[in-house]
This record gives sequence, structure tokens and C-alpha cells, in this order.
Amino acid sequence: MSFAIEALLQQVTSLELEIQDFNPRICFSQAQSSVELAEIHSDGVQEPKSEGEVTEVVKTLQGQIERFLNRRNDEFIEHAFNKHADKEKKLIWLNKSDEALLEFGVHLPSEEIKMLVATMDIDNNGGLDLTEFKRALRQASTPVEQFVETLPISGMLASSLAIPGSAEPLKELCNLDSNRLKAAIDAFSLSLHQVLNEKLAHLKTLLDAKEAKAQEDADGSGSKCAVFVMNAGSVKAYHEGMYSRIGAPNTKFLEGIENEHTKLHGCDTPFTTSNYLVTTTPRKEYEIAMGLRECPEEDMLDRKKRKVRVIKRIDALKTLELCRRAGLKDYEILAVVSVSGLTDALLPMSRLKT
Repeated sequence: MSFAIEALLQQVTSLELEIQDFNPRICFSQAQSSVELAEIHSDGVQEPKSEGEVTEVVKTLQGQIERFLNRRNDEFIEHAFNKHADKEKKLIWLNKSDEALLEFGVHLPSEEIKMLVATMDIDNNGGLDLTEFKRALRQASTPVEQFVETLPISGMLASSLAIPGSAEPLKELCNLDSNRLKAAIDAFSLSLHQVLNEKLAHLKTLLDAKEAKAQEDADGSGSKCAVFVMNAGSVKAYHEGMYSRIGAPNTKFLEGIENEHTKLHGCDTPFTTSNYLVTTTPRKEYEIAMGLRECPEEDMLDRKKRKVRVIKRIDALKTLELCRRAGLKDYEILAVVSVSGLTDALLPMSRLKT
């Protein structure tokens, strides 16, 4: 797939489009030609007064996109790392992390940066080496990026590029001429504009409801009989159920558990447990359970600093009598440990199976 993408990028480059020839309204039909691009300012949104201003907006947005793409550019990442890292230790310390992340367009509150660094610092030396920094960049996401991840963008773009009935779709993709590529971009842009309008309107409704609820909680004006908008999606989404949103169940349980804890969105998002007040992440807990990393000493203490957590690897748990009697599979043991973190939680499962 990477070959096809590189070839597609070469197709785009070969068009040799100059920025001054870029038409910001190319993505809209003639019936929508009155829609204008807006320039974003710190004090609000204003209409651009000329085509020159529109071009400047486009250049600015292209710079933002480039900074995002640089998160996948190993050469640029290494350059930025060397710029901000301690020359002797070859580590980026916490106090330099915000500056390094800003070079890639990652704007996060200091507390979130602190948690991100702590999560990615696998060897617990207080800083990020090059490998950990690369991983942090690829896992870091702003609120806007998280919102965009909920949109069907990849499917829309793939649909606009697809050649119906093609026996060799990737080969056909690589051979798209400039007119067909332009048509695909136009169709995608028009559809994206429509989807964004709908999703942003829904997002605004949710944020307004959240702010109103916060205001009610602050001034005590809320009532148990008050009517408010819930952020639970549409009635249509409710009736379609989980199957329509996430698809059919996957019977590859072990692979599913690994993906959920290490690859899907939120796998590196820190959370604090309510029992021991330990701050951790799904990836961290998975790697500890699988023996891929050691559990930090402080993560084994409760709120009174007493050592209460007992960490046993999956291989060790498999030798327990109750696991053998119950015939538990690796993924069943891992599922229980991932949820509870306690070896004793295997007892109820063994009784159910026997």
C-alpha cells in the first residue's frame, strides 16, 4: 500500500500546480460558489477581503499540515530531537518536551505533556530517547485530531479514488491521470464539506449542552426536571446498535486484546484507578501483564503507600491449578488480568468453567 501512496504523491507532484493558481472554491459545485473560505484569527473568524488573503490562508494551513506530516518523517524527527535533547544524555527532558512537540504542531496543556512523557518513558529515566520521542509524536493527538478521527475520511477518499470494476485497483490507482485525480479531489472535497457541516453542527450542540450543564452545576440552577441534550448520538444510531458502529465480533481474541491495548485510539491515554490511585495506560498494563516491561515500584502501592499489587506474568498464571482445571486459554487469563489486575479474580472464572 505504501508503494501506491508514493506513486499517488508523485502523480500529485507531476501536476506542478503553483499556489497562485490554486482556486480555493474548486471543491464546491457552481450552486455553492457563494461559499467563501474564512481566515482564522485569534479573536474570531473573518471573511478574507481578497484572493491574495485567501492564498495566504492556504499557505498557513499548508504549513500546519506539513508540521503534522513531519510526525511521520524520521529524518525531521531526528533533527528536532537533536535540537532539543540533552547533548550528553541524548534525552529530551520534560522541560524541553513542549518546545519539541510544538515543532510538530502539537499544542497540549502542560499536565497532558507531563503525562505523555511519563507514559512514553519506558525505562523510567526521566526523559525521552529518540525511539520514545518518535512514539510520543505518533501517539500525541490534539482535541481537533481526535474529533477528525471520528469522521469517515479514509473511506470517502478511497471511494473517490477507486476505479469501479477494476481487476487491479492499486495498479489503476498509480496510473490515474491529472484529470481523473482532480475529479477525485473535487468529489472528495465536496463530500467532506457536507460531512463537516453536519458533524460540526452536532459537535456544537454537544458543547453547548456541556457548557449549560456546567453553568447549572456552578450556580445551582439545575433541576431534576430540567430538559437537556444528551451526548448519546441520534435515535437512528441508537436503533442501529453497536454492530453498525464497530462491526461483527472478532474471534481472534488475543489479537483483539493486543490491538485494543496497544494500537487503537486511547491506548496511550493516561487514567487513574479509583482503588489504588495509580496513573497508568492500557498499553502499559498490557506490557506489564505480558512481561514486556517491569511494573514500577510506585505503581504497586496503594494510596497509603502499602505494597498491595501482585504482578504475575501470563506464563506464571497458566501453571496455577485453577487455570489448569478450568482449561483457561491465554487470552482468557489476559482478559481477566487486564480488567482486574488481580490473580484472585481468576477464581470466579475457574468455578464457572468447571
